[in-house]
Amino acid sequence: MLLFETSLTGGNRGNGEGILGKEVQGRDSPAAPAKLSTNSSRIQIDSKQNSPFALLPSVQLFFRRRLNRWLQSFSFDAVIRFMEQLFARRKASGERLTPPKLRDATLVITHAELSYRHGTGALLIRILQQETNVIVFHSQKFFGGHDIAFPAFQITHQRSSSATSRRRIQRILSGSNVTQILCVPFYPDEALSALAAHDLTKAPLVLYIMDDQNIHAQGISDRLMEQLVRRSAIRFAISEPLRDAYEKKFDCTFFLLPPVIDPALFAPADRQFSPNVPPLGIMIGNLWNADLVSRFTETVRSSGLQIDWYGNAGKPFIALDQQELAHAGIHLKSLVSEEQLISALRKADYGVVPSGMLDEADTHNWLAKTSLPSRIIYLMTTANLPILVLGHPDTAAARFVTELQIGAVCSYDPKEFAMSVEAITDPNVSARIRKSASALSPTFSAEGLLQWIWASAARHEPADGRFAKLSQAGKPTNS
Repeated sequence: MLLFETSLTGGNRGNGEGILGKEVQGRDSPAAPAKLSTNSSRIQIDSKQNSPFALLPSVQLFFRRRLNRWLQSFSFDAVIRFMEQLFARRKASGERLTPPKLRDATLVITHAELSYRHGTGALLIRILQQETNVIVFHSQKFFGGHDIAFPAFQITHQRSSSATSRRRIQRILSGSNVTQILCVPFYPDEALSALAAHDLTKAPLVLYIMDDQNIHAQGISDRLMEQLVRRSAIRFAISEPLRDAYEKKFDCTFFLLPPVIDPALFAPADRQFSPNVPPLGIMIGNLWNADLVSRFTETVRSSGLQIDWYGNAGKPFIALDQQELAHAGIHLKSLVSEEQLISALRKADYGVVPSGMLDEADTHNWLAKTSLPSRIIYLMTTANLPILVLGHPDTAAARFVTELQIGAVCSYDPKEFAMSVEAITDPNVSARIRKSASALSPTFSAEGLLQWIWASAARHEPADGRFAKLSQAGKPTNS
């Protein structure tokens, strides 16, 4: 007979009450009270003559040591996380699905909801906004819903339920004729979903890398990314540094596909701008780590300049103190309508894009090195703003702005920041940048882009050279 009288306490749950508040006894145990303890010496083992344990004290010692180690490592937080994941998988696998019935459907696989609250979501909405027959798979729920009305399903691939996830994908797609797949991976879930859908539908697969999760970050394994790369009919990357890095590693051609914007939002070519005194700076979008927020805040505070910040998603990623930011000169405007945002942008003197310094203090070097923030294209096309990138000159954002001559780059030094603002808001410099930005804007049109992507997939190369010479655009010629 074994009688366990032990307590399941630990983690950061206070005194551990409320989980096991009742006495626990084995089926054949006497009706004795069972106090909870993490001391294995309290374990009572029947030492009757017929018990083999009576002859093996070493077994008792081994058992007690193992139990002590288990109890010391026990955490309620870990159990709760496990239970939450288990219930989520049970709910997903057991829910009653109504498979969409679409003909010539596009399957889009991405990591989060199609929401304007993050760059990937906003860009995909722009690419897909004229489409009707679209099914969306996403692995995470960060933003509380989608901003475009497509049938959407959360698909995750836990080790213990990969077969279940595959069956679920098969059920969802069973009512539709999927003719093309667009995969924008960030987590392994997206890669696994794309490979499963490709197996099931045989539809051509297009790979679009917006954020690196394999070279400078290790979110997706080499083996899984290799499968995704080899299966794809064509492969795109959002920036030249990202394209070059993936081509080198996988010995496979990638093509440039930068962020795009609805041409209806482009600034009129004949628009007149009246400078503000002092110059008004504006920033849009998210900062994804607290260290970058702190670094940027101190720069603005010490420079004495004022920045209006629109559209940050904030929680669940970073909790922002609106009052503290305001004291530093950063005025948090949160989320506004696109009409209000564009109106504000067109009244500003310059746009600010904080990026990484590529130093040891930067926890998001992987993002800064190769990812091109879509906010840069938004600032450039909707308001023709001169853009100031804060960070290292080798970041993707800095290289893009300098190569196209639509702004400047500086460090987080307050004096350098103030001097750079003065330089790009000089009337002559500002006018030249705005003219260049207006001329470049049509290159970044979202109109017809999805059809261009599928035509390129059919040819295994870009259908035309609209982005091939982008790095040369805006550069002076010798003529």
